[in-house]
Amino acid sequence: MLDSAFSTTDQAPDLHVILETAEVPPSSYTSFGSFVNLGGLQSTTGEQRYPIPDSLAFDLAEYKSVSIWCRTANATMGYAVLGANTRGGAIR
Repeated sequence: MLDSAFSTTDQAPDLHVILETAEVPPSSYTSFGSFVNLGGLQSTTGEQRYPIPDSLAFDLAEYKSVSIWCRTANATMGYAVLGANTRGGAIR
């Protein structure tokens, strides 16, 4: 879940929420195997929920950060490191 304090740029097209295996995601991707795309960003501000696929239930601890990524520009717009208490069924 992104909380009510969340905000990001509205100037980038095609923003997505992704789970990344690295604590610090790359600024752009040359390989697309290190992350899971949770879907298009619902809004550039405010609280939002993104379900984590059931197929990740056993491997969720492998993901170290959540990022806002512009698919069109292949650019990471921002990220947050996930703590042990955030690795559950949803991003908190």
